This record gives sequence, structure tokens and C-alpha cells, in this order.
Amino acid sequence: MRCDELKDRVTAGGEMTPALREHLEGCAACGVEFGFLRALCADRPQPPAALRARVLAASGAAGIGGRLGRVGAAAAVLVAATAGFAGGWSAKPASAVPAAAPAVVVREVEVIREIERPVSPDLAACIAIAGQAIYRDKVKAKFNDRIQATEVRVDPAVLGVTVCPVARSIKGLCESQPEVFQVMEKE
Repeated sequence: MRCDELKDRVTAGGEMTPALREHLEGCAACGVEFGFLRALCADRPQPPAALRARVLAASGAAGIGGRLGRVGAAAAVLVAATAGFAGGWSAKPASAVPAAAPAVVVREVEVIREIERPVSPDLAACIAIAGQAIYRDKVKAKFNDRIQATEVRVDPAVLGVTVCPVARSIKGLCESQPEVFQVMEKE
């Protein structure tokens, strides 16, 4: 596995294969660039082996056998899975770059109008820089001496990525600032 293969698979949203995990653990450069993947690939703590027996004993289902014992075990698994999901969801890191979304003014459950929030030149430059770092040659940006984006050319493939907040922000800027953020022509 080479570094560029890892980058291509990660930016395409590919599955974390054992080869990707092995490369990520051994490569310092990819570890720095994709540190968030190391956290996702890290071994999660396993519950103690006796946990099932303790849960069943506490619920009174351990000595009952048959269908009631299976129902109790299923309920315990459901509770544990729900708690694990809720804990993982709340531990999720916040997005570093907020997506530019229009504000909506509501009065008496009736939408009066939509107001576009202007995007500052500094935020637009940060999004362009993040786009270059993540998508490499698919986002090409030029900056002036005040580090403000003067021209950002975006590959159409980036606009189709919906799971990345940077890609969503770039798509919004292509729509709201077409004089700076432009979609590249397909070759």
C-alpha cells in the first residue's frame, strides 16, 4: 500500500481494509495527515467476559431459561447497544469548518423569506485551503497578498461528496460566489 493509494481511497470514502489499517499504523506521514483515521481504527475496549452473566443475574433471567431468558438477554443487548451508540454519538468531534447555511425567519409558522448570510473572505479562504488539503488536485486555489481566495477552481466530483462538510461548503460557495469559486470543465 502506498501513501497516494491511501489518500485516494480515503477521499473517495472507501472501506477501511486491513491493508489500509496496516499502512496507517506504520506510516508516519499518513498518520499525521489522517490522524483522525487512527482514532477511528483504534481498538475499542471490550466488555468483560462475565458481563453477560452479571446482566442476566441482575435481571433475574439467568435462572429462568427458555423464552423468558432469551427475551431478557435480547433486552440487555439492546440496552447495551443503545448506550454504546449514544456514547459514541456524543463523543463525535465537532466540525472545524461550519457549513454556510441560509438563515430562515419564521413568524406564526409561516416562512416569510430566506436571508443569505454573507461568507467572509477569511472563511472562504479557509474553506479553499481545507479543500486543497483534502482533495489535492481537485481543488486549485489562488490567493492574494492578504491570503484571500481570488480564484478557486473545483472538480465537479468534489461537489458530489455529501458526507464531507468541506465539500458541502465548497458547493455552497460555488453557488453563492461564482466569481471566485468556479467549477472546472470536464475534459
